[in-house]
Amino acid sequence: MSKGIREILASHLDELDPPASQLEAVKKRGLALRRRRTGGIVTGSVLAVAVVGLTASQLVSGSGRSGGSGGNDDAARPRHYVTLAAFNVTQGLRAFADPATTGLIHLGDRSYPRKDMDYLDTDASATPYGMVFFDKDQKPRLLGSDGKVVALGEGPSAPVKGFHPSSKMDSQRPLVAWTENHGSLVRVVVYNLSSRTIVSTHDVPCSLKDCTKIKVDGLDGGVAFVRAPEGTFIWTVDGNGWTQLGGPKLRVADVRNGTILWADQAPTMPHGAWRFVEGKIDAQLTFDGKNILYWSNRLAPTTPGGRTIQLSAGAKNSGWYTFDTDGSVLVAVETNEQSQPSSVVKADVFDCEIPSGACTKIGAISTDSGDPEFIGDDM
Repeated sequence: MSKGIREILASHLDELDPPASQLEAVKKRGLALRRRRTGGIVTGSVLAVAVVGLTASQLVSGSGRSGGSGGNDDAARPRHYVTLAAFNVTQGLRAFADPATTGLIHLGDRSYPRKDMDYLDTDASATPYGMVFFDKDQKPRLLGSDGKVVALGEGPSAPVKGFHPSSKMDSQRPLVAWTENHGSLVRVVVYNLSSRTIVSTHDVPCSLKDCTKIKVDGLDGGVAFVRAPEGTFIWTVDGNGWTQLGGPKLRVADVRNGTILWADQAPTMPHGAWRFVEGKIDAQLTFDGKNILYWSNRLAPTTPGGRTIQLSAGAKNSGWYTFDTDGSVLVAVETNEQSQPSSVVKADVFDCEIPSGACTKIGAISTDSGDPEFIGDDM
């Protein structure tokens, strides 16, 4: 790594402080949707985010076209989004849902029906400002805490068949990064959700097949981690540096406060200002980078001799887990009784403080359509 890039990275990371357990509301990074349960990653087809609303409709026009880029007739039609009643995010987005199309989705302090909202799926990212998602035109949108859906930038001119946009939220700054397929290149966009402006973009040239493999795997302190066919790269948004972190088998599971949680193949770039920790691909880091959340209510430390965090809800090797937008942990704990049908899943949902581990019940789910879902974090 060149001296210039090393200095840029060091200067960014020197400015970072471990986040407090209670970050300022609407100033914190978001993240929520990874259903965690013993035995592996729980897969799901579609996770809707917004819902049938309570007030007048809001029109957001899509500019997608059908034809050579893989679009369809639906993409050419204007998209109508219903304005929802506003939801409170001061204690985190708290996004969880019944997977059934007739079920409910919970956002902040409210619950909404989720039927007819098939335009939202697991490519969404939960943020302190609401849910960032992609419509059928593969254009980025924000379902804000005011209940309205707004466009974020222009997005691609047309959807590309087989391409799935990716996005990640920064826990240190009010930034979100996403990918856009523009045919012969994938554009990585970093957007400031506070000022509602594009901060920077980086174009990654690619062939049609390779374009589908380019993903944003992390965003930390203004540094994006981008996976491409030839390897994973770090892009310093302010300095516009582009440096290879590792080879094609490297997977960045999570990045928080200068700690990189990696899987499969070790990074080849010198450590420099970063700290490398090996883990599982479906694991996550606390916002201060000191502990790992992995399918358990015990969060192991990332350093020898570090403190293990014990949550008061959940159990080792059972339950569903993810981080909320304020850095707390969301936990769904199954409460089924033997007399209930085996197809029915009942679970209580808790919000657990970090680092104390104290948990508060915030809701419950009863569904016969699969496992409870956390919304906004696609692996």
